[in-house]
Amino acid sequence: MAKRSATPVIEGELVPIGESFAGPIADNILLNSDDDQIRVVVDGAGRPWFVARDVCAAFGDTHYRRSFGRLDDDEKGVTHIVTAGGKQLMAIVNEQGLFSMLLSMDPKKSPLCHVDYERVNRRIDKLKAFKRWLFKEVLPAIRKYGAYMTPTVVEKALIDIDTIIDLALKLKAERSTGDSACKDASFAITS
Repeated sequence: MAKRSATPVIEGELVPIGESFAGPIADNILLNSDDDQIRVVVDGAGRPWFVARDVCAAFGDTHYRRSFGRLDDDEKGVTHIVTAGGKQLMAIVNEQGLFSMLLSMDPKKSPLCHVDYERVNRRIDKLKAFKRWLFKEVLPAIRKYGAYMTPTVVEKALIDIDTIIDLALKLKAERSTGDSACKDASFAITS
């Protein structure tokens, strides 16, 4: 039987989600999670890590350990967070793990369905909107054009061509450091 690898401990600083993970996903999905707070830890490389229990709670998934356990080892970790009860070790997920969790969640199966239909329905609508955005806008744009840009970035690029050059240089640098998930992927879309 294969030995399970230990979940890595991620050292970082707890920051507000809006400061660590800006853009359409934070604005439309995570920041509008009713009154649920999703804590974010930013590691030494500036990458956001989300507290797994908070993500699950925000979307009515009451089995966060199961959701966390389904993730690949490189999508999860643990970190120490100071709470009202003292310093605690908490499960966290990186951006890739966050997307994996969101795409596999089904709040209809949550016990909240029997308690607060309105709240669960809002969350279901958010997840549907996220999936719709990803599958109908982002992935088709990547297939057709080799890239996806938000409307704001498109407008900036039309005004100043250096915007595209800067984005391309940032992407190239990210891939060269090994931070890109598609660096060695055989399924990567090319034009």
